[in-house]
Amino acid sequence: MNRWIKTGVLIGAMILIAVLAGCKGDDGPAGPAGTATCMNCHTDSYAMEDYLLPIGTQYASSVHATGETYLRTTAPCSGCHTTEGYQAYAATGTLPATELLQSSHIGCFACHAPHTNESFAMRKTGATTLAVGGGSYDKGPSNTCAMCHQLRVPSPNFTPDSMTSSRFGGHHGPQANVLSGRGLHVFTGGTAYPAGARHNTAITDGCVSCHMASLPSGALAGGHTFALTYGNPERLNFKGCACHALRDDAAALTFVDEAKTKFETGLVDTLGARLFALGLLKQNTDGSYSVNDKRRTSTSGPRVIWTADEIGAVFNFGALLEDRSGGIHNPVYARAVLNATLNYANSHP
Repeated sequence: MNRWIKTGVLIGAMILIAVLAGCKGDDGPAGPAGTATCMNCHTDSYAMEDYLLPIGTQYASSVHATGETYLRTTAPCSGCHTTEGYQAYAATGTLPATELLQSSHIGCFACHAPHTNESFAMRKTGATTLAVGGGSYDKGPSNTCAMCHQLRVPSPNFTPDSMTSSRFGGHHGPQANVLSGRGLHVFTGGTAYPAGARHNTAITDGCVSCHMASLPSGALAGGHTFALTYGNPERLNFKGCACHALRDDAAALTFVDEAKTKFETGLVDTLGARLFALGLLKQNTDGSYSVNDKRRTSTSGPRVIWTADEIGAVFNFGALLEDRSGGIHNPVYARAVLNATLNYANSHP
């Protein structure tokens, strides 16, 4: 190819590039930069959506963000203990059936899906079905909390059977059931428990109303810490306690502590001791109770077949204990369950 042809080709290419660079298409001017949506959140401005940096600081101090429970990658545990497992759980409504290969702490992308929704709307929407007790939990943004903070189905499931595990129970997160007044065992001949009124129905947003209340001045509690107490001496963030005439955070802590102590004395000291005396619970070296899975007719005899009410009594005890609110989540329901369980234990032969 001679030099004149080469020069012509080069000039033609340059003209084509210039034309293409100036072309805006047939539909009008060029649209916004491809990163415009990203910049709603990914900026270095304090005014980024919902103040992400302060929220991240709050969350870093929360129990969800710490510890090693995210290493529980087996099925179905990963559905509540890991971000990846919860994403699958929220999408399908079913806990994972296979073990995860990788896992991470429950984090922002567990509860929120900003890159999918282009907002910080909750990943889980709509009511949450309760696995024990029937019905559903429907309290706005705390429906996300109820996905994991609810009773798991016990085995045996209130049917006469041998108790083969000291870990029997509804697991560690029965709060949605207690708050909504559903799922704990009703004894033979007994009547359904009152579901509770004020905490069950008046707190329309459930968990988040108290655990994510506005932060107290100069302290980490509420918001994305999910913590209720703070400081030394300890105080309680009472900004979520709108129905109670509490003067300040110190008075709020006294109010709650007195109620919890009264309830837990009846639960652990009275009911726990009675179930232990009946051989349904065993006492651990630290003074706590667990299910007596070695209960036998004699030292070397077969395991005893537990009645449905014996199973239910131990289940109720564990659920009220694991709720960890000392009855505060639903005082009417929790007290009714405690009294019924204690009445059964006292009348047990």
